[in-house]
Amino acid sequence: MARRSDIALSNEIIRDAAFTVLAEEGLEKLTMRSLAKRLNVQAPSIYSYYTDKSELFSEMAAYYFAEARDGILDCDSACSWLEQFGIGFYKILVNNRDAAMLFAIAEPPVRSNVRIGEIAAQPLLAFGLTIERAIAVQAAVISLALGTALDHSNEGLTQYLANFFDPEAGYRDALGILAAGLTRAGV
Repeated sequence: MARRSDIALSNEIIRDAAFTVLAEEGLEKLTMRSLAKRLNVQAPSIYSYYTDKSELFSEMAAYYFAEARDGILDCDSACSWLEQFGIGFYKILVNNRDAAMLFAIAEPPVRSNVRIGEIAAQPLLAFGLTIERAIAVQAAVISLALGTALDHSNEGLTQYLANFFDPEAGYRDALGILAAGLTRAGV
């Protein structure tokens, strides 16, 4: 198959193609070779932008995080911010094929540094949390959303649990309790 050499690649074009492969074929089919095929380029062209698949996965996970964070409306407390973040992040994980698994295996961003942590913490700093506390409470909410989304990806388990309670309502209840506990003064 002839390959185009005139395509203008970028991290964003490659990442968007990766999201398309993820949605259409799943995580196990998301390879540098499948991306190259989708973009009609040679695989080495992609390695100019991402050193390996784990770097791409990290950027994809960071994109999901930013999407959840950027979808938050005005909040009047750290608790309400965490609840909105948790609901938005959970929706991303359950509404995008294999997103929870991708996020579970993604390593911290290669380009990560203290400044990125400060940016992630910024919304909660306005409510008086320290950077360390803001990141810790976000990590707890991410863990709850991720664990619940992975559980809900097991249709048999979800159907079983639905015999006893509404899994979506259960997640929201657990999130509210977690957010309230995490933001209680002195915790």
